[in-house]
Amino acid sequence: MDCHAQACAHCGAAVTADTQTLRHTYDYIDLPPLRPVVTRVLLFGQHCRACRRRVRPAPPETMPPGSPFGPSIVAMLAYLHHHHAVGYDRLSRLMAELFALRISEGAIANAWRRAPPSEAGISGTGLA
Repeated sequence: MDCHAQACAHCGAAVTADTQTLRHTYDYIDLPPLRPVVTRVLLFGQHCRACRRRVRPAPPETMPPGSPFGPSIVAMLAYLHHHHAVGYDRLSRLMAELFALRISEGAIANAWRRAPPSEAGISGTGLA
């Protein structure tokens, strides 16, 4: 971001951008607001007119039914819990405070239970 002075800070005289030289540079770093992306999956269907059996589409492979939490949320929860010893109560509060995502302690445990070890970022069978 280029910033040029508009006027002299001492006398108020106007200055132009084309005569100014670089005097100082710095980096300003910030995180964008992080909010969960919620996708509502609607599966439609009907009864087959030929055989009268139910017809229903398969859900998207990347959004299977079951836990509403995707692999990145499960992996982050597992990482914080297993590598930084953040307890279930604090994980629940962190998710609410940092991401505006209300997730109960039981939902955290259930997400780990449903996730394969590689998805949860944990090797072995003991997820929680």
